Amino acid sequence: MIEVLGLSLGWICLGLVFAAVVAAAGYLLQQEGRRGRESELLLAEAADNSSSSSSSSRAPLKEIQEYEEARRQLFNKLLQQQQVQEEEEYISIEELQQQEDSVSCSSSSNNTSSSSSSSNSSSSSSSRITTPTPWQRRITDAEDRKKLKLLLMRRALANIPRWLSISSASNTKYRLYKHGLLQQQYWCCFLQQQEDLNKELKLIKDEAEAIERHWGETILRDVILLHRLGETQKQRHKIQQQQQQQQEMQQQQQQQQQEMQMQQQQKQQQQQQQEMQKGGQSKHMEIQKQQQVQQQTQHQKQQQQQQQQQQRQRQQQQQQQREAKTNRGDKGEGTQHKQTNKKKQ
Repeated sequence: MIEVLGLSLGWICLGLVFAAVVAAAGYLLQQEGRRGRESELLLAEAADNSSSSSSSSRAPLKEIQEYEEARRQLFNKLLQQQQVQEEEEYISIEELQQQEDSVSCSSSSNNTSSSSSSSNSSSSSSSRITTPTPWQRRITDAEDRKKLKLLLMRRALANIPRWLSISSASNTKYRLYKHGLLQQQYWCCFLQQQEDLNKELKLIKDEAEAIERHWGETILRDVILLHRLGETQKQRHKIQQQQQQQQEMQQQQQQQQQEMQMQQQQKQQQQQQQEMQKGGQSKHMEIQKQQQVQQQTQHQKQQQQQQQQQQRQRQQQQQQQREAKTNRGDKGEGTQHKQTNKKKQ
């Protein structure tokens, strides 16, 4: 009995182990299936994003070149007027702020040191200290400032589709890279695109701040609003085009229906005319037949009348002949009677 119980327990343990192995294998297969489905979804999403963002993720070279050319021309113009120096062309806002901070510190130290000096010397020293300003703000011509601002707005507006495509594809790219579905070089390439975009947006903000104070804080927000307005206008234009196409299709259908109705009416009229013609021809034939019948009856009547007249004439001739014969007979008898009388005498 003990051996039988030991064998049964051993078989039970083996069955439990086998069931656990089967369950683990099923779980692993399920996880692999989920990963496969996730990878397929990620690949499909990445394909959609790559197809939609391949063209829009490129840098707007045309707008960048136009702005840089206008910027260089205006700087050369100020340089000829001796209002700027050559090293001021590419000074950033941060460097100008640092210079401004250093100027403010030097002015405060000068004020403390000039407390023992005379008022004339302090005024002359303070007048020599000037706060640095970007050269873009030194442009006096309103048209030049307007042109520079407009070109910068165009440059920023052209970067909005690039920013939208890269920001929308960042999560998908990261998930692909995390699951091992995106190679290292492509991921590094995408990171480089993000870095270039961030540099471009920072440059736009710095240029806007250099042209006009506090404009760098609002330029990107304003440009996004303009982009949304442009997209809504495009959608409205598409809707209007679709409505116009639908109206044109409806008009064409109405015209076709009208043409079909006109053709049907013409066919009906032709059929009616043909029927009328057939009816007129039949009536004409009937009239002709009636006329022919009448003519035949009249001809027959005339023939009958002629025959009757001929018969009458014949009868009259016969009567006349009879009468003539009778008259001849009477005359002969008279002559004979006279002759007999003469003989008797």
